[in-house]
Amino acid sequence: GKDDIPVAIGRITDSKRDTPNPTWKFGPIVRAAQANYCKTDPAAVLVTSTEDYRYSDPWHYDSAGYLDLGRKFADGLETV
Repeated sequence: GKDDIPVAIGRITDSKRDTPNPTWKFGPIVRAAQANYCKTDPAAVLVTSTEDYRYSDPWHYDSAGYLDLGRKFADGLETV
């Protein structure tokens, strides 16, 4: 029942690897929902550094990306 619990969301990205088509079909819909949620919840922050990450396979960021994402989550939560 608490409305002020901090939430950090990492914006999903598409590797577009191993295929000319997007890896996930509904990515734009999910990204829009992530952004809308963060706009309406003052305790939420959207981390967008994921655009620059590399991938270990078509669906997952590499280790450096996950480490950076964790740091950006921590940094973002300090602002809410």
